[in-house]
Amino acid sequence: MADGAQVAYEVDRDGRLTWRGPVAALLGAAPAPATLAGWLDLVHPDDRARAADALAARGAAANRVCYRVLGLDGDVVEVIDAGAPAPGEARVAVLLELSGLLAAGREAERARGRLHDTERRAALGHFELELATGELRASDGVYRLLGDDPRGPTLTFAGLGRRLSEGSWQALREALAACAAGTAGELELAVSLAAARGGARELELRGERVARGPGGAVVVGTVRDVTALRRTAEALRRLETTHQRVVAALPLVVWSVGLDRRVTAVMGGRLRELGIEAATLVGLRVEDIPGSSPDVGERVTRALAGIELEETTAFRDRIARVHWFPEYGPDGTVCGATGFALDLTAHVQAERARQAADEHLRLIAKNVTTVVWVASPALDHIYYLSPSFERVFGRPVAALQAEPARWGELIHPDDRGRVLAAAAACPWMQDQRHRIVWPDGTVRWVAVTVRPVHDERGEVSRAVGTAEDVTSMQAALDELQRTTAELKRSLDEKSTLLREVHHRVRNNLQVIQSLLTLQLRAVADPAMRRVLGDSQRRVQAMALVQDHLYDGRDLRRVALGAYLRRLLQALAVAHGDGAGRVTLRLDVCEAVTDVDTAVHVGIAVAELVSNAFEHAFPDERGGAISVRTVVRDHRLVIDVEDDGVGLPPGFTLEGASSLGLTLVQTTVLNADGALRIEPCGGACFRIEVPLRRG
Repeated sequence: MADGAQVAYEVDRDGRLTWRGPVAALLGAAPAPATLAGWLDLVHPDDRARAADALAARGAAANRVCYRVLGLDGDVVEVIDAGAPAPGEARVAVLLELSGLLAAGREAERARGRLHDTERRAALGHFELELATGELRASDGVYRLLGDDPRGPTLTFAGLGRRLSEGSWQALREALAACAAGTAGELELAVSLAAARGGARELELRGERVARGPGGAVVVGTVRDVTALRRTAEALRRLETTHQRVVAALPLVVWSVGLDRRVTAVMGGRLRELGIEAATLVGLRVEDIPGSSPDVGERVTRALAGIELEETTAFRDRIARVHWFPEYGPDGTVCGATGFALDLTAHVQAERARQAADEHLRLIAKNVTTVVWVASPALDHIYYLSPSFERVFGRPVAALQAEPARWGELIHPDDRGRVLAAAAACPWMQDQRHRIVWPDGTVRWVAVTVRPVHDERGEVSRAVGTAEDVTSMQAALDELQRTTAELKRSLDEKSTLLREVHHRVRNNLQVIQSLLTLQLRAVADPAMRRVLGDSQRRVQAMALVQDHLYDGRDLRRVALGAYLRRLLQALAVAHGDGAGRVTLRLDVCEAVTDVDTAVHVGIAVAELVSNAFEHAFPDERGGAISVRTVVRDHRLVIDVEDDGVGLPPGFTLEGASSLGLTLVQTTVLNADGALRIEPCGGACFRIEVPLRRG
């Protein structure tokens, strides 16, 4: 029976069947059953109960049921039984054969499932859009691309617009407007949206305008998720940019050559230094490139024959390491060649400079007398030992390098313990001078310096040391020490002798003072007593200098402040009557001067102070005498001032006739100094002499 064929029948209240069509065609060659029970025997066992219930309701309302019938040849025929009640509790029905239609529907459903699976795996969906009404029909794949549930609310064109970015929505409407106007027959657009679940996505819409009836058209197309593709493309673009930057930063030149040996591409970080424009090389045969080596054509030919090769060659003024290798196409045949040229110019120049520096260092190490060595921090392994070791230590370099731990045997036995103790405490930080013994017994002096070398972690990785022969220097030092000791002994002897001389001079001056004192007591004449007193004070000024020299450690210099204080105290005692009504004020600096200057200054100050005591305060008058000293520009300035009656009118030093002032002027001149009178309320004399420290 063909798909969709119909057979009518009628069943009465007693279950008898009356067929009104070719039922034999439905059941094959089997005779048509005459009763309802016989018909139900032909129904598939799984559907029999359901069919019996429907067919037994003869007096009820119209109904229909779908069930399967078993044919004579074993085929299963699917039918739909649609019946209605007839008079006399009968039932009139029509059988419609559906096997082919149902099989086609199931196949269509399976195809639809396969389509959905394909859409899901390919991140793809399809849609139809009515251009006139904006009605959108979308597949489950479109919902999934949007992150929606296909069983949820129906997607509308306006709802899709709310999901798109503003720019994408505007571009989609413009493209659809062009399709609706007929100016565009195809739709191809990339849009971006924020999915309901997940991050922002990039979708690609491709469609075609299809006419549907008069005045109507739809766009039928597909939607594809290109987010990963776009991200991959962007990553590839960044990777390509990074690759180009890396290649440009490296000292490389990379080029590709076709089978015709013409350059197809050039890139690299040394093109500008070589004065090459990449565009000028593309299309040239490799042997025509300016500055290339004469045999470059042969190299490329071998690479195109599938042979990899490497060579060092010159290009213009540069030196490069070139690596050629063949390129293979999809079919496995050679389709070209690629060359990498690594610029070795700086490396070669640095290597030549290093070799030259090594040669210079070798010559220096060979000719310098200082031994240079590099060893482990514990000094148990020697990495380098300069050739001068043999000249300084009298042994071959190989001997110590073979047994570095025996370096202590080179040291003199008397110095060995001290040197080894210092090396054990800190082997890589030493400054020592000691003796060594040559194999023939010769003793030499060496000065050894050791310093650490730190690695990147700050730890000591090497010890660098020098050893210099200082035998002659040590001999000169020993001689200098002997000479110094002899000079010291001689100086001590002379100092003792000079101290004895000062002692005798002091004793002699004390004897003179004693004689003058005895003479002063025996003389009654006031004028003679004044002369003897003046002489006594002058001798006392000189004697005090000898006292300071004898009592102090320095026999060449006098502390001027202490000397003047003792001198003025002695003058105050000598002028006892006047000292009671005259105040003596001292403001002296702690200058140090030689013996001659101290004697001259002492005599001059003693004379001026004595004159002030005797002449500045007549008639029992009181007052003050001031002595001030200061050092200015390496000169000693001494002011002797009183507030007495002052000097006579018209008084000048040139016109002075007294012995005291004459003695003052003479002593000051003998000290290469100067004497002058300064204006003040009484009398003020200023002495300036060079400050000689002896």
